[in-house]
Amino acid sequence: LLAAAFIAIATVPLLILGYWVKETAMEKELAAVSEKHLLLAQNVTAALDRYALDTKAAFVFFTESSTGEQTSPAMVEMARELGFRHLGIIDETGRVISRLDITGSIGDLLSAQTLTRLRPYISDTGVAFSDVMADADGRATVYLVHRLGPGRVAIGALGLEYVRKLQKSIAFGHKGHSAIVDGRGNLLAHPNPEW
Repeated sequence: LLAAAFIAIATVPLLILGYWVKETAMEKELAAVSEKHLLLAQNVTAALDRYALDTKAAFVFFTESSTGEQTSPAMVEMARELGFRHLGIIDETGRVISRLDITGSIGDLLSAQTLTRLRPYISDTGVAFSDVMADADGRATVYLVHRLGPGRVAIGALGLEYVRKLQKSIAFGHKGHSAIVDGRGNLLAHPNPEW
């Protein structure tokens, strides 16, 4: 009995201490992981904010300096580097007044369906970013829209290559991943390309 009592007296505190150490270590590990994920999310957000500011500033520059007559090769290269597919100025009917030829041929710039979906974004408050939507070729696209004056609207189609590249650079261990969504929760970038 005495040996059993000594074993119990020695074992019970060790078991309690072991359980407490395990729980404390688990809490610390979860807090560290949560902090790392928050830091990654903040860094991605900062990069996306910078990208949005750069594309917005370039879009305003392109639309204010584009006459449709002459296109500077430097402007075209800058637009390509930022991920623009199409840039143009349209009238209220959707007819292209002027454009910056980035991909060589942009046709009518927008389908009637896309133009209808972009109408809510057209306002006098400045440049607006649309939610992600399919362009005429079915590619996921974010549009920049800016009213230039009565009957004139500048529209730019921005590809998602940079956003997807940024998303692919973030992984959390085995099978961990990140996803980037727009303001309505539509996927901009996800490891599963079908999504």
